[in-house]
Amino acid sequence: MSDMANLLRNVQTAEFALVEANLFLDMHPADQNALDYFRKYQQIYEKAVEAYTTAYGPLTAMQYTGGRWKWTDGPFPWEQAANA
Repeated sequence: MSDMANLLRNVQTAEFALVEANLFLDMHPADQNALDYFRKYQQIYEKAVEAYTTAYGPLTAMQYTGGRWKWTDGPFPWEQAANA
């Protein structure tokens, strides 16, 4: 697996954990352990996104910061060619 694919997998794994924790917290909003877990994966997610975007550019158009609009250049992160 390429470095790009590994970084993307880290983003996806942390995002999955956040979504699941979010759903649990919706039903158990006073659960401090769940909130701690959510915050932990929130930090992991932010670091994973930063690592990916530093190396390969934005994951979404909303993260794009640059001069010329290059969002559509090359394969998108979710396309197979980007992770070869």
